[in-house]
Amino acid sequence: MIYATSNQETDQLGSILLQQKKLGKEHYLAALEQEKKTGVHHSEVLVRNGYLKPENLVPALKLQAHIIIESMLALEEAHFIFQEDLFLQKMCLL
Repeated sequence: MIYATSNQETDQLGSILLQQKKLGKEHYLAALEQEKKTGVHHSEVLVRNGYLKPENLVPALKLQAHIIIESMLALEEAHFIFQEDLFLQKMCLL
């Protein structure tokens, strides 16, 4: 699986989950607040707190990666990096 991140609001995982109605705004905001306090990524907080089912997280991550990669391919000039991240390895353990 490919994981991608973006600084565009519409590419954010929370925006995707909200748009798909897989998550309520109040739970998303609570998870963001807990992320700030604990440093635990908000997607992990969402699953741990029962706000999001794990089976809804993986398709949303795939869609997020697809959206970001597709938008990168449309750019005529851009700077990007590829790097390994332990985030997905930790998420697979949930």
